[in-house]
Amino acid sequence: TDAASEHGLDFDVDLKAKSVAATRVGAKDDPSAGTFEPQAEDTKALVAVAATVRAATEELTPTRLLEATLDEKDVKDASPYAGLVAKLVALMAPIVQEVARHSLNSTELVLRRLISSERREEIFVAKETLREKFTALRPELRSIFGRLGIDTMPPPGRRSSVPGAPETPEENDWPARAEISRSDPPPKPSRPPPAS
Repeated sequence: TDAASEHGLDFDVDLKAKSVAATRVGAKDDPSAGTFEPQAEDTKALVAVAATVRAATEELTPTRLLEATLDEKDVKDASPYAGLVAKLVALMAPIVQEVARHSLNSTELVLRRLISSERREEIFVAKETLREKFTALRPELRSIFGRLGIDTMPPPGRRSSVPGAPETPEENDWPARAEISRSDPPPKPSRPPPAS
């Protein structure tokens, strides 16, 4: 089941027992929601799919990051990391600003995917959610994120509608929207970080 959807099917496959526990996910008032017994042929097919996925994952080789460099220097020796973060922000800023220019709501960053001529899908995050990530920083560190423009960017203007003109994808039927979940802030350091 898609985490952003209220409807779907969840399957718990026991490869040893070759059994499947199936659940239909739905709204609280949906009488069809709940566990159900899949057909024998469906159980066989689901077990086969699960076995294939299990075999594929077992072939994956565990890896770990051996090194990371920035300007030919080891990142772990770059503390304090303000310079590294500033470079990352500089790379992200044009993308964030482009997304903001195409977001009709000035308080959100919105990514859209056109599903059909009459339907689109949106994933959005509130700018306030992003600002929460760095508002606790010292002013000189917080200023690094100013290039993202999530505090200062003006609301985008809407195109004036022309009578008889076809609707644009942005103006079509209500989209399916999914908000990016808020994340917990990192724990406060036990001592103030060194001045950069």
